[in-house]
Amino acid sequence: MKQVLGFDVYGTLIDTHGVITLLETMIGESAPRFSMAWREKQLEYTFRRGLMGRYRNFGICTRDALEHTARSLGHSLTETQKEELITAYGTLPAFPDAVAGLEAVKATGQAMHAFSNGQLHAVDRVLVNAGIRDYFGDTVSVDTVGTFKPSPQTYRHFMDSTGCGPGNAWLVSSNGFDVIGAAAMGMNTIWIRRDDRLVLDPWEFRPTAVLDSLERIVEVIGV
Repeated sequence: MKQVLGFDVYGTLIDTHGVITLLETMIGESAPRFSMAWREKQLEYTFRRGLMGRYRNFGICTRDALEHTARSLGHSLTETQKEELITAYGTLPAFPDAVAGLEAVKATGQAMHAFSNGQLHAVDRVLVNAGIRDYFGDTVSVDTVGTFKPSPQTYRHFMDSTGCGPGNAWLVSSNGFDVIGAAAMGMNTIWIRRDDRLVLDPWEFRPTAVLDSLERIVEVIGV
């Protein structure tokens, strides 16, 4: 049976901390802390909006999280600087292991799709800029169903959109919450754990495999 792989985008293929260099020109050495806080607040906003049933797209969550982070950390960014940072989100780089990992999976002939919280146009733009869009068939966005991962609706939408079922559906993600959400829906899951200090939530849902690099996916998918 042909396997269908859904690759999470932000944080898995694309490095969301690729804004740090730009941030350093604005706020100096506190840029890494700012970037981390921005990413955490961005995800928090998706979780909260999902629970509230008050969907606003990922771009809005990203912008709102930037505003909150600047205020909470005491940085008076200008409107021009904020726009530069939001624009930079569309040109984030791929992780160093992305191309080699995707090439290896492509060689197996399995179906590959980008699967993201981001809007279709934004996801395609960042993948094109990073030079990896051509590895994928469709881009599947949660924007179509109006909620965010890890809602069961999002994983059901992925399987429906790509014509697969839990038996041959795979999620590849560096985000623990995403892996758990997909596993809860019966999907096969690969957690890309690039930092060995990261710990997965001690819940009843476990990933099919834990890898330290996208380059090792072919070791797991059984081809």
